[in-house]
Amino acid sequence: MVRCCPRGWWWLMVMIGFLVPGCGWLDRAAGNPKQEAYFMSGQNYRQTGQFPAARDAFQKAIEVNPANYFAHQELGDLYHLYLNDPGVALYHYRRYLEIGQRIVGRSFSDPAAETGIQGCELKLAEHTVGQFARQRTTVEVDQLKRENSSLRQQLAEAERQLQLRAQEARLNPAGPMVNPPSTPTPIPAPTSPVVVSTNPVPAPRIVSRQAIQSRPSPGNPPPSPQVSAARTYVIRSGDTPATIARSQGVRLPALLAANPGLDPRRLKVGQTIQLPAK
Repeated sequence: MVRCCPRGWWWLMVMIGFLVPGCGWLDRAAGNPKQEAYFMSGQNYRQTGQFPAARDAFQKAIEVNPANYFAHQELGDLYHLYLNDPGVALYHYRRYLEIGQRIVGRSFSDPAAETGIQGCELKLAEHTVGQFARQRTTVEVDQLKRENSSLRQQLAEAERQLQLRAQEARLNPAGPMVNPPSTPTPIPAPTSPVVVSTNPVPAPRIVSRQAIQSRPSPGNPPPSPQVSAARTYVIRSGDTPATIARSQGVRLPALLAANPGLDPRRLKVGQTIQLPAK
């Protein structure tokens, strides 16, 4: 026989059923990461050019919610474009894509982040090559120093030999005996007859420079004119070069190259910029 709960316990279970769905702390993890307080503060700092403060705010957002992959994206852009630290930027870009694929799905991708990864890898490679070149230059300088020292020693020895010969010349004015040159042996004339060809040699054909320049090359046809469609974009509040490139489906370096006078730190609302061709 099953015993029923007392009436007091039954009312307590009913009250818990009404109160639990309204508790906000149970669904905080399911909220929008972009609405988190530290994340919004970091965006405000970034828009006003306070990049160290924006960095600290986005790092706080990650401490509060380690799954906030948007904060990793913002940190990647900060370190890549403004703080000049490609190694840290590369880490945050990769964490952004990794967490995004884990939350959204394996199909999650971001061309702007992938472009940022390529730019960071290129900067790190250039830095490594620069260090290697400096080390190689140091080795070459040391080698030149050793060769210079050896040449100095050889020059000092040559000067000492010249001084000895000059002293010997003063002591012996007649000079050393020189043997007369030997008579060269005559070379006998060839006994085999020389065959002379009677076929005339054709004269080389002279081609003018203009004919050579005007002659079309089969391997290099004349380039066809390229027509590029010009596109523009009007900057809105909260836009950055990275977000614009991401929303328009273009690469960040191409966007910056299409707008050489654009200052990423001072974007103005209503400003029109050029978009590169896709």
